[in-house]
Amino acid sequence: MVTQTIDISIEYAELQKEKLLGSGATADVFKTTTPTAHGSTTVAIKQPHVQGTLHTEAADRILSEAERWSKIDDHGHIVGVIDWGKQPLPWIAMEYLDGGGLGDRVGEMDTDQAVWTATKICDAVHHAHRNGVGHLDLKPENILFQSVADHWDIPKIADWGLSRHLLDQSHSVDGLTPQYAAPEQFDDEYGSVDDLTDIYQLGAVLYELFTGQPPFDGDQTAVMHSVLTEKPTPPSRIAAVPEQLDRIVLTCLAKQKADRYDSVVTVRNQFENLLNAR
Repeated sequence: MVTQTIDISIEYAELQKEKLLGSGATADVFKTTTPTAHGSTTVAIKQPHVQGTLHTEAADRILSEAERWSKIDDHGHIVGVIDWGKQPLPWIAMEYLDGGGLGDRVGEMDTDQAVWTATKICDAVHHAHRNGVGHLDLKPENILFQSVADHWDIPKIADWGLSRHLLDQSHSVDGLTPQYAAPEQFDDEYGSVDDLTDIYQLGAVLYELFTGQPPFDGDQTAVMHSVLTEKPTPPSRIAAVPEQLDRIVLTCLAKQKADRYDSVVTVRNQFENLLNAR
């Protein structure tokens, strides 16, 4: 496992926003620069939308995210948290990644790079699970890349805003993107939300990584119906990928949690075996 250390103290008032990097249901992320002892440094800042009064619940949510995130960001494939605060509004400073998101690359990587990328994403989720944290909102836009000159770009998981300790129970779909949500996030007859929910979401993300499209698409109602009742088309029928991928990805996407892999480390090992066999 690659670890990382980012040791910078941030003063919110000294941040200079350069551009909006992304906007979600409740928060925005900006590219910013901040002065340090060694010159200006580029960081990303996440802060809640400000429209009138910022409710206490929204403020508490982003601060709780920062605390959970900071406990697992010592992994080289999780975006590092640098600092956070609550004045003049809650904010999280994190490392800035210059390589864009997975959504810009799906269906375009060669198979070896895609399998390697899948392995690293799985390893990051495994690290979070070992520390008792589930992401619960895995999707291509939450996986970013750090550009490197002499190797494949490094994937890192960001946006732990819907993450929670795995002992917590919730079926809320607020903020979820239906194409990547698991059946149990729509209907509690499929069980509780837990670490196996992340395995389903990994399957949906990796399906798109290899094929260029999510397992199910359409409007929200159509996607929810498909997630609950339909089987995805095997990836090898859509893209020129090894048939072995069908078993791995479709097992992750099983409707019933008992039919999925029982641990994300097993998913990681399956991809490692596939990469080593090529």
